[in-house]
Amino acid sequence: MPPNSIKRPRRSWVVWEEGGQYPDLIIELLSPATAQVDHTLKKTLYAEAEATQARLQAQQAEDRAAHLAKQLKALGIDLEE
Repeated sequence: MPPNSIKRPRRSWVVWEEGGQYPDLIIELLSPATAQVDHTLKKTLYAEAEATQARLQAQQAEDRAAHLAKQLKALGIDLEE
């Protein structure tokens, strides 16, 4: 880390700012407006990058957080710790 820099929580991952490296885990929350791109272009990009991926189908808004927590727990990530 450069001197005098402040380490802040990461809100997003920008591949081209990370030297072309994808994150280890990519989670897509699908919506009807983006589902076609998510199931085609993004799926291909992630496969080529050999990224670990969990994909969630479109759901009612109130169910998304609970579903995401369940999926993450299945991957060994517990949000309640």
